[in-house]
Amino acid sequence: MNQGKTVFAQIMSLIPRYEFDKCVKRYNGNRHAIGFKCRDQFMVMSFAQFTDLPRPYQYHFIVDEILSL
Repeated sequence: MNQGKTVFAQIMSLIPRYEFDKCVKRYNGNRHAIGFKCRDQFMVMSFAQFTDLPRPYQYHFIVDEILSL
């Protein structure tokens, strides 16, 4: 049984939140975002790289997984 973080959470923890937010602020990345901010988009795209699902199923699976975190 898993007692710690998932592998994906461990990989995401390697990217400093402060540095990511600094880049978003520098390039005004969230200016048109309503509910899905840059960090959320980055996490979804990163998760998609680690999964091996057929394309039509990826989006729904990924959104469900991210919302469960």
